[in-house]
Parts: sequence; structure tokens; C-alpha cells
Amino acid sequence: MSDEASQTKGNLDSRAIEAATAAMVSAIEWDIAIGNEASQYSGWLTAFCTGGLAILISQSDKLIRPSAIPARFSTLAFVIATSFFMAGCVLGGVLKRRLKRGIELKRQQNTFFLKQKAVVLANPDLAADTSVLENLWDLRYLPKLERTLYQKVSKLDAQDQSEFTLIPIQEILVLLGYLTLVVLALGRAWS
Repeated sequence: MSDEASQTKGNLDSRAIEAATAAMVSAIEWDIAIGNEASQYSGWLTAFCTGGLAILISQSDKLIRPSAIPARFSTLAFVIATSFFMAGCVLGGVLKRRLKRGIELKRQQNTFFLKQKAVVLANPDLAADTSVLENLWDLRYLPKLERTLYQKVSKLDAQDQSEFTLIPIQEILVLLGYLTLVVLALGRAWS
């Protein structure tokens, strides 16, 4: 009977380890999905900036010259709209690079959790430890070098969370660029 009880305890622990690891990996996968969605959204904003630049370049003579807006103001508005669209495109490139790097860092974090799971499941003495779930979250079962690498990856990931401030800036640049373009088009229409 004691053999069955110890086997059941080991099975419960291995299931708990499986569940805890799955929760950690799932949380990281969720972050990766959010990063992919943010990257696609930023790509659309960059495409709108590119479209705005194409309109400005192809219609530059019509937007600047005969207009209800004085020539120097329409030229200034043209330069400002071009600047907004160019800044939006550059910001889109920066965001793409940062989001790609963030997704790669999340995948590296996933690898550390999976390595730890393998270490714990391969060592029956660790699986019998009562504080195994707490130690899993802290990655205490990984070798010291692996934990140091994980902390480095996590620190880089935490420092590179700028997309949450850069995407609204890109949205504002797109909006201001198109508003300036509309003002130029209306000046042309009223002339």
C-alpha cells in the first residue's frame, strides 16, 4: 500500500509540474501572440504612411501651387505632412525590429521553462519536494549558469517593452499626416 501511495504522490507531483510548466509556457505564448498582433497593426500603420507619401509625391504640383492657401503656407504644410509620414515609416521599422526581438526573447524564456521541466521530471528527488511549484516559478531547478542567462533574457525583455508607447505615437503621426493632406486638398478644391 505504501508503494501505491508513493507512486500516487509522484504522479500527482509530475502532473502538478506538467500543469505549472504548461501555465508558464502558455503565458509566454500569449505574450508572443500579442507581439505578433502589434507587429501586424504597426505594419498597417506603416502602409498608410507609405500611401500618404505616395499621394503627396504624385500630387505635389496640384497640392502646392494653385490653392486658396498662400504658396509658402501650402509648401510648409506639404513639408510637414511629408515629415509626419516619413517619421511614421521610420517608427514602423523600429517597431518591427523591436517586436521581432521581443518575440524572440519570449521564445528563449519558453526554452528555459521547458529545460527546467525536463530537469525536475528526470530527478525523482526533486519531484517529491513539497515546494516544487514555488521553485518552478523562480527557476531554482536550473543550473546557475542557465538561471543567469534567463535573468539576462528577462531583463532585456523588460527593457524592450517600448512598443506600448511607440504604437500610439505612430497612430498620431498617421493621423496628423492625413489631416495635413486633407487641408492641402481642401485648399486646392477651394481655389
